[in-house]
Amino acid sequence: MASLGASTRLYFDECRIMAIDMADMAGDLDFAEIWLCPPFFPKWRSDMMARSLELAGEALDSFGLFCTIHASHHDINPASLNPSVRRCASQEILKVLDAGSALGASSVTFHPGRTDYDRLLSSEALRDWLIAMDGRVGNDAPRLCLENLAGGDGMCQTLDDMEAAVEGLENIWVTLDIAHAHAMGWDPAESVGILGARIGNVHVSALTGGRHVPFTEDRGTLVFLEALSDIGYDGTYVIEGAKDPVTESVGMQAESLKKMLGL
Repeated sequence: MASLGASTRLYFDECRIMAIDMADMAGDLDFAEIWLCPPFFPKWRSDMMARSLELAGEALDSFGLFCTIHASHHDINPASLNPSVRRCASQEILKVLDAGSALGASSVTFHPGRTDYDRLLSSEALRDWLIAMDGRVGNDAPRLCLENLAGGDGMCQTLDDMEAAVEGLENIWVTLDIAHAHAMGWDPAESVGILGARIGNVHVSALTGGRHVPFTEDRGTLVFLEALSDIGYDGTYVIEGAKDPVTESVGMQAESLKKMLGL
């Protein structure tokens, strides 16, 4: 059965997540997608990181939530033409996978990075990096999910690019970001049909002026949800857009998702 969660970036920092908002999330949701990067998780990479992860795990347990993880997107660029930058990306992703394993996360989402100046060469660099990473992900690790992007110099913006990136890989899954896919003109039925067997996580929101907003305001987002329901996708759905008050907005979207998915 599908599970509903919300991104902790909507709640901004780990102290509020652990002390206040997880209690509210537990009423409507099954899990939290924890962003392991500043400012949404301020102690990531600090000397206090281990204790902070321990507290996050205790909070999840106390409220009966599991988690997914979102890796940093600021400083990880697996599509870089600089081999040193790609090696750094590997180290950081493996570190996030270790943290995800410690928290019992079902998946780790990461961004495909951005092109330096030549999209074709960056696509080749990203594919080589993914092939190498595919062989380094352990069988007991969280699912490692590549997210599709939209706009700017980000990689994997088209359905063709996304399909080519993960083709033939056994341990690289897909986080389907519905808002990004809709913004880039993906056909819902076609994209879900092509990527369906590889989708390990779904981000749910709409885009307005480049900002993630509640999905209930956008018909295009609903069509993607219907396509996922049609193929029987029963994985994780992460609410990524909200308006103030956040807890109320997330709760309303959770109720809409439950009705649409028959939960």
